[in-house]
Amino acid sequence: MIRWLKLGGLLVFVALLLAFGPELSDITAVFAGLHPAAWLLAVALYALALLVSAFRLSDVVEASGSSYPRLRLFADIVRASALNTFLLYGTGEAYKAARLRQACGSGWASLGLVLFDRAIGLAAQLTALFAALLLVPMANLRLSHDSVPFTVTAVAIGGGCVAIALLWLYRRDRLQALVPFLSNLLTRPIMLLRVSALSLLIVALLIGSVGVLVAGAGLHVAMSALFVAVPLVTVASLLPITVGGLGVRESGYVLALQSASVSQADCIALGLMQYSVFIAVALVGALLLGFQFNAAVPPPDNST
Repeated sequence: MIRWLKLGGLLVFVALLLAFGPELSDITAVFAGLHPAAWLLAVALYALALLVSAFRLSDVVEASGSSYPRLRLFADIVRASALNTFLLYGTGEAYKAARLRQACGSGWASLGLVLFDRAIGLAAQLTALFAALLLVPMANLRLSHDSVPFTVTAVAIGGGCVAIALLWLYRRDRLQALVPFLSNLLTRPIMLLRVSALSLLIVALLIGSVGVLVAGAGLHVAMSALFVAVPLVTVASLLPITVGGLGVRESGYVLALQSASVSQADCIALGLMQYSVFIAVALVGALLLGFQFNAAVPPPDNST
């Protein structure tokens, strides 16, 4: 099943390139004009966002009565980013749940914590999106009619991912095992405020990372437009139909930024530049996964 989904994602990406084939030279020109220092700064901001997400998940774990070293959790999140970047989204979340299983004492409890952490992150993205949609008209920027279905789809994905996970747990009679953990989390308002603030900081870092790419490549995109486009594309990229969100991300930028007079080539190039930032951090995560795998494999027995 996963193999077919990956093949479908590759076909979507190839179709995207064929559709905008005449503008391929323009996309390449945008990449060529990207300043290396700007790209490195974008990578640093994205890595910082992952570090803040490690603090957020650590707070969630501690609020549930468990404990997990933050430095180890940050390494696990970098590894998870490699899985989400090179495979379908969701594989990284499953990896984080598996790593937290020993600390929580139960695989279902660790899955509940990861889902809770993801739900808070989605809420922050949607909050930033709706706040921007209310404020962006003041900057004479509006989403076009063509992007309305995409916006509705992105919002539906955010709630649908959590709803599908909860429905699956309910049908497996595992939801009751998560009630004590979730009720313990919801009765801690200070923790909820803290993780909500960290989530908004993550959104700001992601927007800042894309803003650095825009400035480094010399693209004419207003910062107000990015406050709409980045949360929208981030939520839509959660749909696990393409490898690393390829095609979905680029189409999202085209739909979200076309009313800001940004060319299709620039939008596609922006999406690909952002994916290159993800790849840079994911390569580190892939190395960490390799070291972890080698450490887990026992040495051969040469006694016989």
